[in-house]
Amino acid sequence: MNTLNLQDWTYSSSASSLPADASASPKSTAPHGELRRLLEHNHLMDRQPVYFAGKMAVNSLLWFSGMVIILRVHSIWLQLAVACYLAFVSLQIGFLVHDAGHQHVCNKRWKNTLVGLIYANLLLGLSFSWWVTKHNQHHGKPNQPHSDPDLDFTFLAVTEEDALAKKGFVRFLVNWQAYFFFPFLFLEIFSLKLESWWFLWRKGTQNRLTELVLLILHYAAYGLLLIHFLGLGRALIVALVYNALFGFSLSMVFSTNHLGRPLLPKNAEVDFLTRQVVTARNLRAHWLTDYCFGLLGCQIEHHLFTTIPRNKLRSAQRIVRPFCELYGIDYHETGVWQCYREVLCHLNRVSRASRKSIEGDGYGQSNGN
Repeated sequence: MNTLNLQDWTYSSSASSLPADASASPKSTAPHGELRRLLEHNHLMDRQPVYFAGKMAVNSLLWFSGMVIILRVHSIWLQLAVACYLAFVSLQIGFLVHDAGHQHVCNKRWKNTLVGLIYANLLLGLSFSWWVTKHNQHHGKPNQPHSDPDLDFTFLAVTEEDALAKKGFVRFLVNWQAYFFFPFLFLEIFSLKLESWWFLWRKGTQNRLTELVLLILHYAAYGLLLIHFLGLGRALIVALVYNALFGFSLSMVFSTNHLGRPLLPKNAEVDFLTRQVVTARNLRAHWLTDYCFGLLGCQIEHHLFTTIPRNKLRSAQRIVRPFCELYGIDYHETGVWQCYREVLCHLNRVSRASRKSIEGDGYGQSNGN
């Protein structure tokens, strides 16, 4: 298992519990505070209202134009092509949901919540409060098994212990998970939507009723529109293709951030700066990568300072990377294909350990007979 050896690092603190935005935590170490002052001095944490207003306007226009086209064309192939287009636009809208969750889009919390509710619940069919809760937990303890919800998969295992705990058919899938990984991504959005409903059903969130109403409107409105204009059969096919591709593209983005990076043991005594840097992975700068990945390829900078607007993350990188090198902290950056190779290699290592365990059990039983 790719678990961080704390003895490899030159300094640590006793902080074992961190808030979602620990950049403002009093337990942050002196180097992290120094880095923050450098970024603030260069105005990299200033709000970007014009940038986000433009993003909202463009992506909303792209979304509604796609919906108009898909309802007006008659060819099933054109409808499927537009469904693919809408899946990519939905990914870009998903980035805006992420921005709203981090309070980047507007200068008031309630306005960010409103943006999140409209885009997440009404347009995408996902609970905004569910995502914010889950994402805050992830930021607090990234890549820490049993604490980071982003490591909790039904059909995948990121540690040997998780793999050995799987039973039956799921254990078989985990034993070959590197081969099933990309096909699994097409199913991810269905899992996320079920989690959204389950979260709202059992949690008394502040906007619970509003979220439920918006989710019901989402499914009712899109369902009725698609069935009316396309017919039931085509509506089901188009909805299935759209959701599968949306989930696939969303998972392709977020699987690059931490999978295959070092895992922190429970109650690891490691300072905030080290925790956030060594558990994350950056993607090399390229205009196409930055657009398709919503600039979340700067995952290290985003985790260190969640208040940095995403259009400033590349500028922050030019300060953060040499700073980490100065303190001897592993700042990991790869190309896109190398990133997926690392992810698959990690999943395969876990699978091999699981398969060896089964072989060992079988060998021991045969000897016993």
